[in-house]
Amino acid sequence: MNDRDTLLSVYQNDDNYRTSPWFICEGRWLVECLLEQPTIEVHSVVVIEGQHDALRDNVPDEIPSLTVTQEEANKLLGFQFHRGVLAAARKPEPLSVRDWLSKSPQHLTDPRPWVIAPLLADPGNVGALIRNAAALGAGAVITSIAGASPWYRKAIRTSTGSAFRLPVVSSPCLDDDLKWLSEQQNIELVALALTDNAVSIQDFTPNAKKIVLLIGPEDHGLSEFWLDRCHQVVKIPMANGVDSLNAATSAAVALSRLTAIKG
Repeated sequence: MNDRDTLLSVYQNDDNYRTSPWFICEGRWLVECLLEQPTIEVHSVVVIEGQHDALRDNVPDEIPSLTVTQEEANKLLGFQFHRGVLAAARKPEPLSVRDWLSKSPQHLTDPRPWVIAPLLADPGNVGALIRNAAALGAGAVITSIAGASPWYRKAIRTSTGSAFRLPVVSSPCLDDDLKWLSEQQNIELVALALTDNAVSIQDFTPNAKKIVLLIGPEDHGLSEFWLDRCHQVVKIPMANGVDSLNAATSAAVALSRLTAIKG
C-alpha cells in the first residue's frame, strides 16, 4: 500500500467507524468549519476532481490534500458521493467532565446552561441536538460513551458545523460527573421528563447560578437512574394529544426558556 492509499484508507465505509481514531466530514461547509478549528488534528482533505479547487488551494501545507475522481470516491466510500470534498480528523478522546474543566475552567463560571444526553442512540439526533444547543445559547453538550458518538458521520453532518464551535464532551463516567457537579460545584441538575412532579418549563425557577439540562431518548425518556440524580424535573406543555418531542427539539424548546431566564 503506497502513501496515497494509506491516506485514503481512513475514508473507507466499513464497520469499524466507532473504533476508528478518525472521524469524517462531508461537504465543503463542514470541511471549512473543521479547518478553522485549531484544537482538532486534521488527517487529510480529499477533493473530487474538478470540484472546490479553491478550497484545496487553501488547505494548510502541513495537511495532506488529495484529488480523486468521482468514480474513485464512490468506490472508496461505498455509495454515490455528491458533496465534492471530504476531510478526516482525529476524534477527541473521551473525557470526564472534571478533566475537561481542569483543562478549560472558564466553562465552569460561564452562566450558559449545558445539555447532557446520557443515552441517545441515533447519531442524527445527537448532531441535531448539538446544532440546536449551539443556536439556542447552550455552553456545552455532554454525552456518554454508552450512547451514539457525536463523531459519527451522520452526527457531524446534522450538526452543520456546530460540533466544531461548541464544546462537545463524550464522558466515560457520566454518573460520577453528575455527582461531582452537584455535590462539589453547586450546579443544579434539571431533568426534562414527563413525570408526576414535573413543573412546566414556563414556571421553572432555577435555584443555582449554573444549570445542567438532562435529556433522554424520545422512546422512553430518562430512566429513574438519571431522574434520581436531578434536583428538579421540568416538562414542555404540549397540545393536541402530543405527548413527546424528539431530544433535539425538546432541547431547543427548553433552552429557549432557560437562556431567557439566564439573560
